[in-house]
Amino acid sequence: MGMTRYRIMHRATQQWWEGEAESAHEACVKAGWMIGDCYVREQKSRGGWGTPAVVVRVDSRGQGVLL
Repeated sequence: MGMTRYRIMHRATQQWWEGEAESAHEACVKAGWMIGDCYVREQKSRGGWGTPAVVVRVDSRGQGVLL
């Protein structure tokens, strides 16, 4: 899987982060926020922004959980 560009807004602080990651969860980790606290947008191949097709959160046991 290649890198995808994400725009993430932290709901509590209204701060934005934009960058590349392999998943929405990884993008939130890079931003320093928990995925449950964020709105996540993924850049689509045509240039627009949309909701990621698959969002995976890692639980406290390190297991991936589809959202």
